[in-house]
Amino acid sequence: MADAGLIADEGEHLTAGWEPDLPAEDSIQRQAILGMAARAAHQAAAVGRPYEDDGVLAMASASDLSLWTSQATILQPLVDVDPFDARTRDFFGDRPHIVFSAWPTPDLRPIGYQPVGHPPLMLRPAGTPPPSVADVDIVEANDAAGVEAYERVFIHGYPAPEFADAPPGSLFHPDTLKASEFGELRYFVGRLAGEPVAVAAAWLSHGLVEVEFVATLPAARGKGFGAAITWAATAGGDGHAVLLGSDDGQPVYERLGYLRLERWTAWAKV
Repeated sequence: MADAGLIADEGEHLTAGWEPDLPAEDSIQRQAILGMAARAAHQAAAVGRPYEDDGVLAMASASDLSLWTSQATILQPLVDVDPFDARTRDFFGDRPHIVFSAWPTPDLRPIGYQPVGHPPLMLRPAGTPPPSVADVDIVEANDAAGVEAYERVFIHGYPAPEFADAPPGSLFHPDTLKASEFGELRYFVGRLAGEPVAVAAAWLSHGLVEVEFVATLPAARGKGFGAAITWAATAGGDGHAVLLGSDDGQPVYERLGYLRLERWTAWAKV
């Protein structure tokens, strides 16, 4: 027979981990998903674009050009698809956007989404000894010219070809350098013979460092830039660091001290 002390009293609230009023520090997962939503809002707010967050679903759109600039972040397990469909249609209209969830979701293909995959959330605990990385030239972009160089490398290195002919700042605007109520975004650029060839960003929010937007130009691959630039972003703030990786990238991140935590779910509407 179960111990009666383990059974909740009638009407007693049992914390699940995704209540809107729960502190971000309740779990690494919660910090990471709130941080991701805040980063999208930061990018949109910096250029006067819309964002909203009701504690259940966060949405932001920094431009109409791509998935990279329009994001929905599911903040609680998605059970009823109809309200989600109505809200995202009302907010994004016909704009392409990506959806991230820390939990498995119902099949969203019937409402027009395509599966992106289940990227692994990886954690590098604070205090983990520094890794050994290649000695390459890395600087922090702290002005419009630096952010423009970052943007060009990401567009051609990731790649994001839809931005190839867009004006500078369409993907990463220099105003996102300014810290906001949402957090702080720092851009790091690796150079080879003086030319920008690798990039990674550190998003500081909700007590975490989130490593984002990592890319290396094809001609510079195999020279240690990927690990070095990821480490620069990882070390760009205090506290635990997290990133959403890929299956191919996991061995690189593990060599930097990252641990596999769980898999998230990503969908896109294009």
